[in-house]
Amino acid sequence: MMTPRHSPSALGGIITDWTSIDTFARQLDLCALGPDEHAVVLSEAASDPELVETALLATARLGAMAIGVTLADHASAARSALAIAPVVAALRAADLVIDLSTAGLDDDPAAGELLGDHTRVLAAGGLTLYQLRRLVPHQGLGRRVQRALARVSTASVLRLSCEAGTDLSIDLDEAERSGTSGVAATSGDMARWPGGLVTIAPAASTVSGTLVLMPRDLYLALGEYVRSPVTITIENDHVADVSGNAGDADLLRSMLGAAGTTAGYGFASIAFGMNQMIGASPHDRAGGTRMHHRDASLAAGVVTVTFGANSIAGRPGAERVGLALRRRTVEIDDQPIITDGSLQGDLRPDVYELAAATSHQSSD
Repeated sequence: MMTPRHSPSALGGIITDWTSIDTFARQLDLCALGPDEHAVVLSEAASDPELVETALLATARLGAMAIGVTLADHASAARSALAIAPVVAALRAADLVIDLSTAGLDDDPAAGELLGDHTRVLAAGGLTLYQLRRLVPHQGLGRRVQRALARVSTASVLRLSCEAGTDLSIDLDEAERSGTSGVAATSGDMARWPGGLVTIAPAASTVSGTLVLMPRDLYLALGEYVRSPVTITIENDHVADVSGNAGDADLLRSMLGAAGTTAGYGFASIAFGMNQMIGASPHDRAGGTRMHHRDASLAAGVVTVTFGANSIAGRPGAERVGLALRRRTVEIDDQPIITDGSLQGDLRPDVYELAAATSHQSSD
């Protein structure tokens, strides 16, 4: 189903708050959406209609032409859209697709059949209005992601460590590196918002050492926190041993073994977050701060490691187990880029980005 451009009545007469519209419009402005361009807001029948209207009104604020396209099938946005000729035509003609579908185009091999070579995609599926209101689009994030990506792209060795005993070494010579800033500003770009992540997938036989999980680290798939230390020994890219408190150690063993193959124990990736506006949620019962599991990987200074599928190492297919780690130190070629969970040097936000974040938090 297609809806007219920025028409509140077409979406049930919902009135969206202007703070959300302004935030969305600033992100679209970073994506270089202008008055001479055409945008498509792609959603599902189950999508939050207020978020859909926010996207439509944000495009209108920038003067762009926009239509809404609603799909019934959320299993695969691309495959669902390919069955509807007018939808295919609209998406191929679009300069920018604002993708609010759950199974986003940015992670769907069928998307290439759906989009024009020039089409940019901003994926924001799963983003809630609560999260949207807490974001502060800023060009500084994109600059910092590019700096970090340039640095890891020329590095040879990454070392992950912490005072609790983590000491992991990764040879980067044949690793695959990628980064996302949440901005799709160049022809053919595909980005997920909010961004702020640099990811490294190591090649085969390049990872060894010890990884110690500590309380308040996070099992990403479960949204559960580690309660007691767990020591993971990694040899030749694979988990060789898991030891520690029976509860956490047994849980991790079961998660790694769920794939039913040795690939499930293989090291898949390491990533670090750079987004200053994504971090701890309000205080928990113990009086500390907790990471929101959905956004934890993007939070500035958080390191995420995953085990399972790693195509560059020749281990496809296995489900991934992700762990978000706080207060770790990351060095590349002996130069620290994260120290005890804090970004270092020019990877930290500058005064303008910090001022934008501070201003937003004070008005929140």
